[in-house]
Amino acid sequence: MVRSLIDRDDSLDLASLRTSQPRPPTCPESGRIFKLVRKLARKYQDDARLEHPPVPADLITQVCRGLPLEIRRIPLKSVHGAIWRLGDAWVIHLNSNDTPARQRFTLYHEIFHILAHSKATPVFRKSSCGREGSFNELLADHFAAVMLMPAEWVKKLWPEIKDVGKMAAIFYVPESVMYLGLQFLGLI
Repeated sequence: MVRSLIDRDDSLDLASLRTSQPRPPTCPESGRIFKLVRKLARKYQDDARLEHPPVPADLITQVCRGLPLEIRRIPLKSVHGAIWRLGDAWVIHLNSNDTPARQRFTLYHEIFHILAHSKATPVFRKSSCGREGSFNELLADHFAAVMLMPAEWVKKLWPEIKDVGKMAAIFYVPESVMYLGLQFLGLI
């Protein structure tokens, strides 16, 4: 459900998705692995000494220190992005048909996959089939959202802005991602 919402275009009526029910206490994002993903993202944010939104795209070079990395924007037909291992280097393909905000989100999503696969033994299977693939995609989405929308910044700005579209513009993320982030933080 999260993947389909994130993949929607910006014309989605986010107001129609509002629910009056709070997140269940057993929400998967409250599990240990999600806490570790948030801790990893905060480490990179702290190392970069970020002070205000938006998170710069070139933070990627700091995140992947020591890993040769090339980013290519090409027209993709059915995905937002992909990673390839070519020798000792990584190549990230971003869909050039996507908005710049969507490309930024995809970039950080794909970086998570690189971080997870950068050791000799992959942290998880590369297959996107079945439950493992969906879970890994959810982890990568969570990492990208936490990297691009630090919770303390979102919590500080939301009471003043109170508009999903304006918040998305400030953080330079798709509106659907901002909406889900605000929901996750319990702000809407």
